[in-house]
Amino acid sequence: MVLKYLKRLQYLALQDIAAQMARPMKGMTGAVMCGVLARRNELLEKKAAELLDIQADQKILEIGYGPGVGIQSAYERVKGGSGHIFGVERSLYMHNRARKKFALEIAEDKNIHFECADVVHMPFPNDFFDGIFHCNCYYYWPDMHRATFEIFRILKPGGKIVATLNLDRLQRSIKQGLMRYGNPDPVRYMSALEDAGFRDVSIEYFPDKQKPEYQAIFGKKRIEDTLLNAEERMAALEEEMLEWTRHQKMLKTGRPISDEEKWSDSESREKITTKSIRLWRQMRSPLYPFRIWRRYHSFVTTPIFYVNAAPHIGHLYSALLADAAHRWTKISKKNSDCPLIFSTGTDEHGVKIQNAAEAAKKNPKQFCDEISGRFRSVLIDHCGVAPTDFIRTTEQRHRVAVETVWNKLADKGYIYKDSYAGWYSVVDECFYSEKDVEEVTDANGNVVKVSKTTKSVLQWVEEENYMFRLSKLHDRLRKWLLDSDVIQPKHYLPHVLQALRPGEDLSISRDRSRLQWGIAVPNDPTQTVYVWLDALTNYLTVAGYPAKMSQWPPDCQVIGKDILKFHAIYWPAFLMALEVDVPKKLYIHAHWLIDGVKMSKSVGNVIDPVSASEVLTVEGLRYFLLRQGVPHDDGDFTFIKAINVLNAELSNNIGNLVSRGTVDKLNPRQTYPKFDKKFFESDLKELGQSLIQNLDKLNGVVTNCFDNMQVHKAVDAICSVARQGNGFFQFYKPWTMTNEMERDTVLFVTCEKQRTATELAPLVANAEILPPNSNIYSLRFAALKVLCQNYQNLIYGTNPQSAGTIRFLSEVADALTLC
Repeated sequence: MVLKYLKRLQYLALQDIAAQMARPMKGMTGAVMCGVLARRNELLEKKAAELLDIQADQKILEIGYGPGVGIQSAYERVKGGSGHIFGVERSLYMHNRARKKFALEIAEDKNIHFECADVVHMPFPNDFFDGIFHCNCYYYWPDMHRATFEIFRILKPGGKIVATLNLDRLQRSIKQGLMRYGNPDPVRYMSALEDAGFRDVSIEYFPDKQKPEYQAIFGKKRIEDTLLNAEERMAALEEEMLEWTRHQKMLKTGRPISDEEKWSDSESREKITTKSIRLWRQMRSPLYPFRIWRRYHSFVTTPIFYVNAAPHIGHLYSALLADAAHRWTKISKKNSDCPLIFSTGTDEHGVKIQNAAEAAKKNPKQFCDEISGRFRSVLIDHCGVAPTDFIRTTEQRHRVAVETVWNKLADKGYIYKDSYAGWYSVVDECFYSEKDVEEVTDANGNVVKVSKTTKSVLQWVEEENYMFRLSKLHDRLRKWLLDSDVIQPKHYLPHVLQALRPGEDLSISRDRSRLQWGIAVPNDPTQTVYVWLDALTNYLTVAGYPAKMSQWPPDCQVIGKDILKFHAIYWPAFLMALEVDVPKKLYIHAHWLIDGVKMSKSVGNVIDPVSASEVLTVEGLRYFLLRQGVPHDDGDFTFIKAINVLNAELSNNIGNLVSRGTVDKLNPRQTYPKFDKKFFESDLKELGQSLIQNLDKLNGVVTNCFDNMQVHKAVDAICSVARQGNGFFQFYKPWTMTNEMERDTVLFVTCEKQRTATELAPLVANAEILPPNSNIYSLRFAALKVLCQNYQNLIYGTNPQSAGTIRFLSEVADALTLC
């Protein structure tokens, strides 16, 4: 009996160690395995970084960075240069340990970046990294094919991947029963790399008399490889997975699904059996249903921003709305393997850019490169917007998509050539009908024609253009707009219906002599494709058009109210003509004003996001814009208002709530307090019952708000519950209670209320742990980030020395309540 018990204990211990090897967690075993892995992999991680031949100006990614030995080795090679080191780790425990180890480098140098994510879906844009390396981890990936496709996607053409391992040690681990969660066969991994598109895949052995020998696997992404090919290969893989599903059903029922699937010889049966075995191995992962049946996806877009001037907070606001929606989806779908796409980018064609480049005495491409780089730097690098794809309309993949769209529209009879005359706005890059034009007197006393809506000056233009038969789709567009909820908020719908006029066709080209900077019309070099047909096609480009678009249509397209007509009329009309699905939702937002006046370069009231973040910090600026911006009314941006909001909501409300649950006098052991249900139901029911009910409802309310892009309402709900928690604490005055259990019950309810702050994660996603000499708002958002990431892991009644302590809440409270 004892022997049987000991064997069972040994089995459970080995199972725990094997699980901790695959993904170390908190606890004694996790801490031990973290140290073991650090020692075992130290040489291999250093060698991987060395074999990658890292240069000081490169962007490098380590997958499965663990304690950070490889990150340190790579960081030493880019330190002093312009390069950046990124890391992806699926173990939150290892992720937090590494962040703590590199806290100073993250805060000061800002060229080390950590992400807690799965390798099958990494939050990086296409063609982003110069090199990728990893050590002893590929055999733990639940879906190696998906993982290698994802690595191929984010690696630059010409980039290479290096993987190091020690086969002898792995074989010993298998014999000891420690490799229950992976298959270390290097041939299997090399085959997956080749299937993903890597070339020159090879393995080399490096014997060492002083230390254990090791092996290294190499792969390279060719310069000529494109994402289009990767999309086609991914589509082929999906078809293969679906075929496995059919075979599994066939074996389960004992008969073929259809006559076409009957086998006639042993070779076919053997093939089916082999695929079924592969399918069974896939099913061992809990993510299997999402991997096979990829019904769900998330595709969020921003408008692509015009590069005639530098970015301002209006651009940032559009990007932040989409960023918050994307991050919320990642959080709410964290246990699924669904593809999540978030795209932004720059619109780089048109007369305005052509003129701006001439004024700057630069050629248009050079001008676009500089301004587009500025958008990427401000929105992504500085403000923490995290798109999966940054599209530029000067890219070759986009040119192919635009030309394909044009040719298909022409083949379907939607394009014809005709003489066109009308009032044209260079600023808005569109024609206006007589109904939309008015006369005004300019500053020089001259009577000029202007647009009624934008007030831009118009000029009369007569030329021969290609026309799009918009009138042919009028009734279908109107029915779609009225029958669906695509326009959100709905009060913008009347504006769209007013702009949708019967009998009007759309000019979709411009004379090449007037507009050279753009994509030429296929088979007609005298005409340039209309900039809005060009720009709107970017969403198709991101989805992989003209190849198979498995993630189409977009779930939510964030736009400003000034471009509503183009997205709500022209864009769906183009898609309907192409017989492509229309977007599910167009989310329209209002503008930001400065002292009641719209931002304008001529007025000189444009707010630069970088300058604003120097006052409020990046996260403070993010929080304020998302908190105060509302979709239906223009918002007024002032620094005084922003500072008041941050102080009132983070310091006086959430910070105060956190500090009350961690006061030493009330909680001397600094443990998560216990709960007395009998005392709560008898003495605390007056306020406690409604408070707990509101807390239980909060996640549903916040989910509904984020799902409908009502970020400001989500924050309202969170702050309301936090205020209710402060009122509960103040009403029952636990500092006057002598009974420890009763006092702990009040503290318990207060601490439960503190969990409300974790719902703010999509708003403060990039806050870092900063040194004490940082300014107040940096500390505040760093503390809030800690709360968002770690508070849900607290364990009731744990002591200060254990892995579940709430002692860090005192530090969070101090930072949040600084004045």
